[in-house]
Amino acid sequence: MMTTKTARWLDLLAYLLQHRFAVTREQIFAQIRGYEGGGESARRKFERDKDELKRLGVEIETVPIANHASNEPAVGYRLAVTGIYLPYFELSEGPAREAPYRGLARMTLSARELQVLDRATRLLAQQGDHPLATAAKAARRKLEFDLPLAAEEVERVLGLPIPEEGRRALATWQGALADRVAIRFRYYSMERDVDEALTVEPYGLLFQWSLWYGVGRVRGESGIRVCRIDRMRGAERLEPAEPVTVPDGFDVRAWAGRAPWELGEGQEVPVRVRFEFPESNWVQNRRLGRPVGEAGPSAALMFEFPVRDRAVFLRWVLTFGDRARVVAPESVATALGELRREVAALYDDGGG
Repeated sequence: MMTTKTARWLDLLAYLLQHRFAVTREQIFAQIRGYEGGGESARRKFERDKDELKRLGVEIETVPIANHASNEPAVGYRLAVTGIYLPYFELSEGPAREAPYRGLARMTLSARELQVLDRATRLLAQQGDHPLATAAKAARRKLEFDLPLAAEEVERVLGLPIPEEGRRALATWQGALADRVAIRFRYYSMERDVDEALTVEPYGLLFQWSLWYGVGRVRGESGIRVCRIDRMRGAERLEPAEPVTVPDGFDVRAWAGRAPWELGEGQEVPVRVRFEFPESNWVQNRRLGRPVGEAGPSAALMFEFPVRDRAVFLRWVLTFGDRARVVAPESVATALGELRREVAALYDDGGG
């Protein structure tokens, strides 16, 4: 469970991250739960918090504020960004970007240097018992955000852990696929928000976006369906009189490379989303969606996505916060706003 102190620290850091310029102690006390009322007690608590955060490597700088009229001293507080963020990486062969982050250093790499760094961090991250393996994985997350690392290599290193129920389902699907028999299981569909019992004839398996997907035909339905393995429960194989027959011309590679929201059951709907920079750079590096128009001086860019599973897509866009805005259609923009309010309500305990 999160402690009161941890919650206060997170609120404080989130507040400071929202401000490009220094803010006064009065402003902080008025916004951060735990410093209510100000006074000497709040001041001592604030100073202790600063000291403890600094020991953790997060420094809050004290800087003078010119022409400031207040009961407070003419000083303000801001995060020392150079002690929190890694430099922004960019390719020397690529187009020059103007101030991707204010106050953040840049590091330029050649394509050859990126290739060497990619290989070195990948090999190190695969050494699970090496003391630097965790650091190498974190470095790859940073590199993947700024630069066009091969997505399949990133996924191979950063595969998400699969729960025990999912492990059994994966083993069941693999065995049934090899033996050409059907399987049945309970499955939660996020798009339709239903939990249902399915009997599926497995045609293939995919590993992408750090997740396992099963491709096959649901008995009683037409067409091909793609199911996430980790959402299956109670998977068991059936022993039919006749083996499962994979249709002529079926190729599981036809589903490879698609984003999770392209694998749903619904009708495909084009959705346009505007991303701010540098998030737009990350989306483009991952080859997600289709860029619409040219990037302007701000480097913000709009992308169009073919969406079948709206629920999955909205949850992905939600992770970008206010750095991503659904432009069209309006129904999807409205749904994203509702989802944001629902998530905010989960963390609102009714306090001031």
